[in-house]
Amino acid sequence: MVLIPPEDYNSPTAYYIPHHSVIKNEISGPKLRVVFNASFRDTNGTSLNDSLFIGPKLQQDIASILLTFRFHLYVFICDIKQMYRQILIQPQFQNFQRIIWRFSSDEPIQEYKLLTVTYGVSSAPYLALRTLQELANQGESHFPLAAKAIKKNIYIDDAICGANDLNSALSLQHELVDLMRTGGFELRKWASNQPDLLSHIPPSDVQMSCSFDKEEPSFIKVLGLKWCPKSDEFTYSFNPVDRQCTKRNILSEISRIYDPIGFISPVILLAKCLLQKLWESNISWDETPSTDILQVWNRYKSELSQLAGIRIPRRVISDNISCMELHGFCDASQTGYAAVIYFRTINDSGQVVPFWSLLSVKWLH
Repeated sequence: MVLIPPEDYNSPTAYYIPHHSVIKNEISGPKLRVVFNASFRDTNGTSLNDSLFIGPKLQQDIASILLTFRFHLYVFICDIKQMYRQILIQPQFQNFQRIIWRFSSDEPIQEYKLLTVTYGVSSAPYLALRTLQELANQGESHFPLAAKAIKKNIYIDDAICGANDLNSALSLQHELVDLMRTGGFELRKWASNQPDLLSHIPPSDVQMSCSFDKEEPSFIKVLGLKWCPKSDEFTYSFNPVDRQCTKRNILSEISRIYDPIGFISPVILLAKCLLQKLWESNISWDETPSTDILQVWNRYKSELSQLAGIRIPRRVISDNISCMELHGFCDASQTGYAAVIYFRTINDSGQVVPFWSLLSVKWLH
């Protein structure tokens, strides 16, 4: 950001973005993040986000990326460090990203303008991903593997990549680093199920929990899904928050159960049935539900700890496969309907490899 001279304070073409801090407790300690509210309406009743074209949706579907992630033998993940802040917006639009700021309480309040894509502005995801697409298009001839990965295996600023042999995975990794560097992007928070893919990465850029030396398994998040690189398995966990049982708090607790590709859809269906009963009871947001609903909720919440015992192999395909089949099933009742797709493989010896669920969907009727 740059300081705005006093003579430009009263520009007729400017917008001031309100902002505040949010403190998030992480493993490494509290982290402060500045949140920009470009949806705040001015005295004319208009916000910056009201006036912007959002742009088409360019991000890949999370389920699609995770399904692709399950087919590689060797995988790695990383993210783009401060991606938005590496992308300049055109000078004629920078005045619409003004803020009031001071670096310490001893300094006077001054006006600045943000020069880069800003989190909280509705067009930011499109601008960032369109920039990555352009980088991939321009670098495709020199970095074909990385260009394909940018187009297919990146969700916002997270890269989820892999290959079926180590040399190909290393080539993809090196290309991705080099292509991103040409665009001014730095990759960090690396993790992999193969130590050789991390051996040349600076330790400061490797995720702390991605260690192959620990006896106890450690987990990291892949697009919100818990993954243990050492055992190469997905798992779940749920730590309930001890607070008053109201309609609002029950909904908040249920929304914390994240399941992007439907591994635990039957569990979530029970929660949705409970939500349906809450709505039918016509209670207010902060009202305590009936005893019957509370009993169902308390029993359900107490059993969610069993999710930690679930282990799902990340890779759905084994070596020496001679036949691959997809098997789909669906059913319905008065309560809900469901569809699930299984992946069945037969190896060269004629042995059937255990079925793995690829995708499961279960919603209320």
